[in-house]
Order: sequence, then structure tokens, then C-alpha cells
Amino acid sequence: MERIGKVTFALLLVASLIVGAFLSYLWVMGYYLALGLAIPKRTLIAISDVSLSPQNPTYINVSLINPSFSPKDAKVVGISILTEDGIIHNVDSMEPYIPSEGYTIRVGENETFKCYWSWADHSGETVKVLVFISDGSGATFQLALPLIKLEVTEFSLEPNVTSYVNITILNSKNSATYVNLTGITIIIEGEATRLTNTNPSLPKSLKPGESQRFRCIWRWARYQGKEVTVTVRTMQGYTAKYETVMPNYVNLEVMNATFNPSDTKGFNVTVKNAGSSVIPVRVVEVKLTLDNGTAYHVDMVTPSLPYELAINSTVNFRCIWDWTNYRGREITITIRTREGYIVEFKCTTPLK
Repeated sequence: MERIGKVTFALLLVASLIVGAFLSYLWVMGYYLALGLAIPKRTLIAISDVSLSPQNPTYINVSLINPSFSPKDAKVVGISILTEDGIIHNVDSMEPYIPSEGYTIRVGENETFKCYWSWADHSGETVKVLVFISDGSGATFQLALPLIKLEVTEFSLEPNVTSYVNITILNSKNSATYVNLTGITIIIEGEATRLTNTNPSLPKSLKPGESQRFRCIWRWARYQGKEVTVTVRTMQGYTAKYETVMPNYVNLEVMNATFNPSDTKGFNVTVKNAGSSVIPVRVVEVKLTLDNGTAYHVDMVTPSLPYELAINSTVNFRCIWDWTNYRGREITITIRTREGYIVEFKCTTPLK
């Protein structure tokens, strides 16, 4: 009797499960009928979840389900992302891979696709995930991407020292996660210079709301007046960009250079520190470069070097250098200051 009772209980339990499933089916069907909707005749697909990690913005996970009331299996043929700028980004790389004939998801089953699409440049945007199937209704899912906001809040130079620049980087307090700064690059006229000597050194971690000032070794004097772009990179893939124009702190000019044919033992060169300069400079070197690249340092200069050249003032240097054997040659005269400013002047020595 006890054995019969257990069998009866088991049969009743199975029967109740079947009845429960049937009632659930009737409830879903009734919902559609109550709304005046027909049971779908075409294949359906739904996005049940989209997940991602702010620490790795190279992919998103898209979970799909083919509902139990769908009339047949669904063949997923593509997944795309619509960004706020109106551009549709097709996801070409994902796991599992979607073959050309489509990826089959059976009725009542689900699948999660790891979609390799870098969203770092769209941080903080609201995007739409689009799923396409071969025969039926696709799906759309609206997603707010986490905000990671990096800013260059300072780009400062000291006119007396042209060997470094101060750059401060802020990770916004509204950012969703910390970042690891890995690189700072300066771009001028298409030429990129990576700043590898920084204090503190890179990489450097920044939590939301934190900032860090870096002293970066970079000789910038020759870039005065030029447009500059600073780019900051992180290990996670987030970037920041800052654009400005380099200030003109010192304006040096070689007014003229005189080579007297009757005195080939030396020459005169006149140098001016313009009134627009913000500091006096100390001239420490006069150098000559011939048209074949040969360079000579002029050691005997009057007045002697170093020479302090005040703002809005001019000096005439007498330079001892025998140019007897260099008549008719193109020469570049280079004036260098202790602060790092350089000016060049091209001329041709007299033939006779």
C-alpha cells in the first residue's frame, strides 16, 4: 500500500506540472486574444539582456531568446549598433560566429553573443542594439553606455625653461570606473611625439574625480605659434584630446650677417630680441653650417658669450672664423640661447 501511495503521488505531481504548463500556455494565448492580437505567424526574436564591462570597452554581450510562442526556429543573420550620430556599426566579429546562412536559435531557446565592438569613443551615449533575422521580426534594444570622461585640464609652459611641459589630466567624478593612463602624445603639423619621460611615470591609475599633474620632458621652443594636439591614452581604451596654440614667448631675429671680402678672418651678425618677447634671453652659442652639412662652432665672439639680450634690444656680434676657403658658399648661421630658443639665418659668402 505504501508503494502504491508513492506511485500515485508521483503521478499526481507529473499531472499537476502538465496542467500547470497548459494553463500557462492558455494564459499567454489569452493575453494575446484579450488585446485583440493574433498569435505571431512569423518568427520572433527578443533581446533579453545586454551587458558590458566599463573596464573592457572592446565588446558587449547580447543575449537573445526565441520565445516559446514563436512559430518556428529563428535564424540570426546579423547584429549592429546604431550610435547617436546616426551611423550603423555592423558587428563583424563575435562569439559564437554567425555564418552567412545565419545562426539558428530554436523555439524556446536562448543564446548570448559576445560582440567585439569598441564603444570607448561612444562612452556616455545612448545607442541601439539591432538584431536581424532571415525571416521574421528582428529586435531592438536601447542601451545607455557608461560614461568615462577624461579631460586635459592644464597644458602650461614656462618661458624660461623650454625643456618640459606641465600637463594635468582629470578623470571626471561622473566616470563609471577608474582608468590607467598609459601614454601622452603631442601632435604638431602631423608629427607625433610620444612623451616617455614623465614625472610621475606612466602608467598611472586615476579614480573617478581624481586628477594628476605630469611634468613631461619635451623641447618645445621651435614650435612657438603652432597648433598643438595633446592625446591621452588609457589601458582600457579611453582617450582624451586637447587642442591649443603654442604661445610666442620669445621672438628672436637675425637682422643681418656681414662678410667683408677684404677681411675673411671673421664676420658680423646682428641679433634682435623683439619687443613682443616676454623675457630677456642669454645667447650662448653661434654655430655655422655649410651647404654640405659640415658644422663649426664659433668660439671667439665679441661681446663674449653668454650674452644677455634684453627685451626689445639688439646686439652686433663680431665672430672670428676664417672663411677664406669658403667663398661663394651657402651658410646657415644658428643662434642658440640658454633658455632653448633658436633662430637661423641663411646667407651666401662673397665670391671675392
